[in-house]
Amino acid sequence: MTTDFRFVAYRDFKRTLGKINAVVECAELATRKFVDEAEHAADPDKFVQEVSAVFKVRVDNLDIPLVKQQIAQFHIASVHQEFESFLKDLAREIRGELIQRPKGMSLLQATLAELFGSYDKSVKALGPFEIEVADYYRQVRNGFAHTGAEGVVRRNVDALRKLVEQQGDPFSRLAAPNLYPGIEFDDFILFTRVVKQLALKFCQAARPTDEAIVDMVLRLDEAGKHNVNLKKLAGRNSLPIRRRRALAGLLRTLYSLEEDESTPIVELFLSGPLA
Repeated sequence: MTTDFRFVAYRDFKRTLGKINAVVECAELATRKFVDEAEHAADPDKFVQEVSAVFKVRVDNLDIPLVKQQIAQFHIASVHQEFESFLKDLAREIRGELIQRPKGMSLLQATLAELFGSYDKSVKALGPFEIEVADYYRQVRNGFAHTGAEGVVRRNVDALRKLVEQQGDPFSRLAAPNLYPGIEFDDFILFTRVVKQLALKFCQAARPTDEAIVDMVLRLDEAGKHNVNLKKLAGRNSLPIRRRRALAGLLRTLYSLEEDESTPIVELFLSGPLA
């Protein structure tokens, strides 16, 4: 069954990624310009000192390979942080509480196991591409964030490269994934595209039942989130036809549901919480 359903967490995540992309692209542009000018300067050290004095940012020395590597790793870390926030928000939205992560499992693995019954079932339902790439960049982020953790980062990305190439455009044009020491801007682009696509697949493959969607809306109403106020909606729309339209509009706003999918959910509300 095809569905237009989108989790609220997905919409928020997609919007946040857009903001991160804009900031990272500006930072990457500024870094490339600075590095290019330093590399072409007659005296790179003097150039760095002069720019440092102008902008009042102390830079004792410039290690260009290290600058490129660490900035790329910062970009990966920012996407990973938002992706894990999405997974937590998704769990709260579906279950009303966080998923208890078993020892030895990543948050992504635990979420997949919870939604699909097991990790293996999730790989069959969603495909290995996004899951394996997302997990690789989780390892990269951990290698960057935790001292000594770089030793557990995958040391061969040939199989991942083949997976990326098999996706065709726009993925196959990226020079990524790269090994941990060689992470670059294309890795950020790949990671961003992959987690966005994986989040969308969650919406399609893990669409809640109509009854579960009613419960999700009731939790939003109880928490007063996303402007959901069922008492006010019912009070302003006392006639059945108006109440149906208002509920359909609410479901479209929250979950992108069109009439064919929202109608049964509207009827559940009218025969239950808003009877």
